[in-house]
Amino acid sequence: MLQCTCDLIQPYILKEIVRLLVSKDFVNDTSEQIIFWGVALVAGRFIKYLIDEHDFYHNLKTGCTTSKVISSMVFKKQL
Repeated sequence: MLQCTCDLIQPYILKEIVRLLVSKDFVNDTSEQIIFWGVALVAGRFIKYLIDEHDFYHNLKTGCTTSKVISSMVFKKQL
């Protein structure tokens, strides 16, 4: 669910960054807002990366365990 949220919020963050970069009326905190949204974008991508790596590790571990179980069953002539 967190990964889906990161995917869904990324276009909004990019829209805000582009809107602030293209706006004609420059306010004093515009640079701070751009930095805030940039940090939010990087943080979202980092969270998504961590979740992807965890899923990859979990799938790899499950696959190795399954392979070991099947090969032991073959050698014990149970399969």
